Amino acid sequence: MKLSIRDIEYIRQSLKKAETLNSRNERSIPIYKLRKNLIENNVLEDDFKAYLYQYAPQTMRDYIEEVSKQLYHTPAEDIDHDLTFLITSGLC
Repeated sequence: MKLSIRDIEYIRQSLKKAETLNSRNERSIPIYKLRKNLIENNVLEDDFKAYLYQYAPQTMRDYIEEVSKQLYHTPAEDIDHDLTFLITSGLC
């Protein structure tokens, strides 16, 4: 699947906007914030997965399906606010 430049930009904006820093300046992306941003930017599940398969490290392939289910098939109120997005390199 070929993503448009617009799709790529919306996904990157969603990731960047969800990013937080803790007291030790460590970056993380809470799943619940990422979900909110993907919905606001109208990013479809297939587009997000295609983006991850293209840009995420090979070692994270199994995680892509798991996180997609959490982001797109789990009700917002059921997402644990302590869960973070595990892919932190190669996406932006």
